[in-house]
Amino acid sequence: MKRSKFKFFLLTIILFNIFVHFGIEKSNSNQPETNKFNYSYIETYPWIPKCNLETKLMPVYDSKRNLSNDYSSPSSDLTFEIRIIKAVIIYFPIDQYDSYADEFLWLFRSWIEIIYLEPSKWRTDLVIFIHENTDTLKNIDLFRKLNCSFKNLRKSKLDKPMCTLVSFTPLKFRNLIDPELKIDQRLYNLLLYDSDIFGIKTTRILSDFLVKTIQSYPNADSVLIALDGYDHLKKSGYDFVIRSDIDVFLTPLFAKWSPKHCNDFYVGKGAYSAHFNMNRLKRAGYHINFLYGNHAKS
Repeated sequence: MKRSKFKFFLLTIILFNIFVHFGIEKSNSNQPETNKFNYSYIETYPWIPKCNLETKLMPVYDSKRNLSNDYSSPSSDLTFEIRIIKAVIIYFPIDQYDSYADEFLWLFRSWIEIIYLEPSKWRTDLVIFIHENTDTLKNIDLFRKLNCSFKNLRKSKLDKPMCTLVSFTPLKFRNLIDPELKIDQRLYNLLLYDSDIFGIKTTRILSDFLVKTIQSYPNADSVLIALDGYDHLKKSGYDFVIRSDIDVFLTPLFAKWSPKHCNDFYVGKGAYSAHFNMNRLKRAGYHINFLYGNHAKS
């Protein structure tokens, strides 16, 4: 896929995710609740014009022949015979190791389950973006024990699932290249519409823009990895990439689920805040006598 194909949607989704976290974006979905699940917190965008998976089982998105997704069912057994390479990418803030180590271990544990459950021709890698040049990373052995390494590089679709570390520089450690950069509407238009975001000049402008506007926002790096890691992800040959937080589990369904279209692009909008999940939390809290918010058991 040509780099220019990514120009608009990658930058847009980076800014979109950041604005959502800031509370600037609000969901405008009016999908009703169902007895099964409420998927109003998932948005699908047909931004990617084509894909590398050449199979009739996963056609390219076409608004005239749109196939609705079912997030509660595995993919067709026929897709299990296709070579599909997936990556779950996360950002690990090494300077907050004590806060995130346990969360990462649970995510890692669920990833191991995925490896055992997924079809034999599928592969799911765990890719961790991390600040490499730190004493903390040098002094811990967690990633070494789990065989997560900078040396683990996917070279073939036949390679076994792997846990890979990728060097990433957090925004707070980046120096301004152009201290006089003016943040205005013209700059927004330049970044969104009129430039190749993979060009050296634009990359520098974008870096300065992010440092100036959201450097202190702690979750920005977890979204920026999708852009900074583009070259690594492309060279690794991934068909699908999911940008995830650390405090999650990969469910068994994920092991045998894939999009209906090979070029589908999804944006999650906070599933934990949906009525369905809030009601589940309330019920669970009631049964274990867990006191929280206004839902305390009386």
